[in-house]
Amino acid sequence: MDLLGTTERAVVGRLMVYLDRHLAALSSSGLVIDQDYERAGQATKRLTARGMPDKKIVPDLIFHRRRDLGPTGNVLAIEVKTDRRADGRLHDFAKLSVLTGHVTTAIAYGKYLRLHGDRAPEGQARTADVSLPLGMSPYKYGIWLLLEPRGTECWWWSNGKAPQPLNYMAPTSDLPSPP
Repeated sequence: MDLLGTTERAVVGRLMVYLDRHLAALSSSGLVIDQDYERAGQATKRLTARGMPDKKIVPDLIFHRRRDLGPTGNVLAIEVKTDRRADGRLHDFAKLSVLTGHVTTAIAYGKYLRLHGDRAPEGQARTADVSLPLGMSPYKYGIWLLLEPRGTECWWWSNGKAPQPLNYMAPTSDLPSPP
């Protein structure tokens, strides 16, 4: 609770510590959780587009097998927000939709991504449609979390399907206190 209302990075770091404890049993299979991990095999993780430089993409947290771009290497991508700004939500939904294979392309604007049909970011010109690099399998799952003092919200991507809201939304003050 003390971290909510601070920076997104502080919240994501604490979430990583928590998840690492709970997912440690899977580490024997080479699966690990990483924060701001930007690698795709040996290269920087980027969305690609014809006629423009690749767009660097860095999920807040991923559960994966390092250097494995195949279908068993990319398990879970997580994006976290600590406020309700629409630009952040639309960007993260587009990023997770491409990363999980729900869509094959998203529209790149200056520093934002959008799904086809979403409103363009104010003052940003469309630059290209971007997609996963060749050889990189989509993540099997994606999670978008809004964590703020007045409540939580969660969306789930699974096996290339459209995002679904999780039905659990509780005021953060109702969450149990740590021991």
